[in-house]
Amino acid sequence: MKMFKVSIDWDTGTPMKPLGDANGENIPNAKFYFDRMGKGEIILDAPVFDSFFLQSFGKKEEWEWKLQDVHGFTYQGSQITGWYISDRLKKVLEQLSISERYHFYPTKLLYKGEKLDYWIFQYQVDIDNLYVFEKCEFDYAGSIEHISSHEEYYELKSRARKEKKLKELHLKVFAIKKQCDLIASVLSDDFIIVSEKFKDVFESNGMEGLTFRPVAYEVRVG
Repeated sequence: MKMFKVSIDWDTGTPMKPLGDANGENIPNAKFYFDRMGKGEIILDAPVFDSFFLQSFGKKEEWEWKLQDVHGFTYQGSQITGWYISDRLKKVLEQLSISERYHFYPTKLLYKGEKLDYWIFQYQVDIDNLYVFEKCEFDYAGSIEHISSHEEYYELKSRARKEKKLKELHLKVFAIKKQCDLIASVLSDDFIIVSEKFKDVFESNGMEGLTFRPVAYEVRVG
């Protein structure tokens, strides 16, 4: 199963124009809601969050120089696990298989004086209902290691850290119960991985905001 690790485009390769992230500090009661999201709660009665704005570490007059289909969060909103996405990316995600618990929250993005429809895409890792731990494999300094739980994974990482061989610990096989187009991989540093189908749909629709790179391990279903 061919999968890709994804990362949000944080910059454009030029330090003079970093890309903006979504800041919700002007939204009423923003911290109250965003802190709950950050703790994993899905809030079904949340209001329309009006409104976010884009902010970067560049000059204020350049914060809005580019609009993407995916932005990260900064300042008020940075506690949220998820992406800040366009309406057209939301419609694509609704047609794909997402492995975790997730929710879309309607928001408004104030961009160049106009309010646009954007969404908080919140996702929560659900390892017990997706991962097949006993079939996952790790390469640790040339030897194959197996685990049977998330706790054993952290024990393996702790051992590698104590033995000063953490850089020699690599996920070799990631086993999951069902095929999905978006997965949070907590057994690797990739975190979010997506299917080739997700990548193709994203790129063929001319969407912007994500970088795709092949994962360095095998993903097996079943």
